[in-house]
Amino acid sequence: MEALEKQNLVNRISNIYPDHTLWIKEQFGKKKFMYTSGRIVFIDVPGRNLKRQIEIPSKEDPSYKNAWINVYNHCLDYLEGSINVACLENKFIQRMGNSWTLNGHTIFWPKYNPKTADYARGLEKILDEYMYVKKKYIELHSKRSKGLVVRKTEVKLDTPRPIRENRALRREKNYIKNLDIKYQNLSASEKDKPLKTDEISVNNEDKFLKVNDISSNKEKHVKLEEVIDNKVKIHKISDGDILNGKDIRKLKDTSDMVLITCMNVLNPKEEDIFLENSSKCRDANLSTGAFIYGVSTDEKEAVQELKRLFNMLNNMKSDFSGFIVYSVNNEYIIKNRDSDIKLLNFINMYNSIMRLFKKMGYTPTLSMNLSSKRIIDDINRRYNMQNENDIMYVVVVRDLEQVSKDSSVIVVDPWNDFDLVNVKNKEILDKISEKKSKVKQ
Repeated sequence: MEALEKQNLVNRISNIYPDHTLWIKEQFGKKKFMYTSGRIVFIDVPGRNLKRQIEIPSKEDPSYKNAWINVYNHCLDYLEGSINVACLENKFIQRMGNSWTLNGHTIFWPKYNPKTADYARGLEKILDEYMYVKKKYIELHSKRSKGLVVRKTEVKLDTPRPIRENRALRREKNYIKNLDIKYQNLSASEKDKPLKTDEISVNNEDKFLKVNDISSNKEKHVKLEEVIDNKVKIHKISDGDILNGKDIRKLKDTSDMVLITCMNVLNPKEEDIFLENSSKCRDANLSTGAFIYGVSTDEKEAVQELKRLFNMLNNMKSDFSGFIVYSVNNEYIIKNRDSDIKLLNFINMYNSIMRLFKKMGYTPTLSMNLSSKRIIDDINRRYNMQNENDIMYVVVVRDLEQVSKDSSVIVVDPWNDFDLVNVKNKEILDKISEKKSKVKQ
């Protein structure tokens, strides 16, 4: 705590960098201590039922950039102040000699770097853990004081599936995810470059902070015809979306094939959504394929995943083209980027999955993001290997130029209702064209 107190009011930024804007964007989505109303940003004051207000002027105003710098610094005020209050409480965060402990482990205070938001993320993580431990303690003692005995039991009810979060919120989360991918793909020099005023903008519709492309202050947006250069027009259903009547009508007008997304085949709810969307497409006589988020990291997990996957695909009817896009576990690749043995075993695993798909009569292709691409490309180069399967890369609009024009891509654009799919492999195109034509008959 003493180290934190010494840093207090010193660890403040005077320039705003890409990682700062990304972190602010994340906080808007979490809505834990920062909220917006019109062009005003409200930030909680630690230990008091008050809020600071920062009005964001128009982009042309000279104080526009400083307003966002103040937003970030006031967030640090809240995080540092809340943790200091918790330390003074000396109950859940306790002093042990020269160290402070929380939930049975020593707290390692984050280091300040004016060019990244790592300090804010570190404080946020500590505060989140403190709030969790405190909440559990209060719940436990509240039950004891009332003399309650709680036993775990399960009752199965035939109730409708809970309403899922609305599409706008899902797209906002996807946008945050894509911003994170964008930031990770920036070069070190770009990350260390302060943002100019015209590189920070606020969308008046959703009132969220957006970071424009470093090379342009114009928001990029693509249409299907600008991306798809083959005769088969394919859309992918955005992550978590449930199709409605309007979606189906739009897909019938613009698509030859629809890739139905399954977020996790091991989750029954996600399987239900996949089959529900499949049924709606079948009723509309739309040809379909499958986009599967793989969760497997080894052969044992792959066997379990494939059993559920094949069982799910068996419920697909004549509308199913057999085209499967299997997205590898990107998190596992990035986490183990320094372990060649783990990555080589992982490559063997997903190649085995592809071979089994082909053996079962499907037309499969792999998918990964650009961060995974760089890691796998480096492994291939160092071990003189080639990709055994065609790979489709998931990119945001601004990253299209980072992928070869000969590579298949899925373009995620928050402005489009569906993700845009461009298949470049001629063999795969011929197969799905042949099967989709049978569906149309």
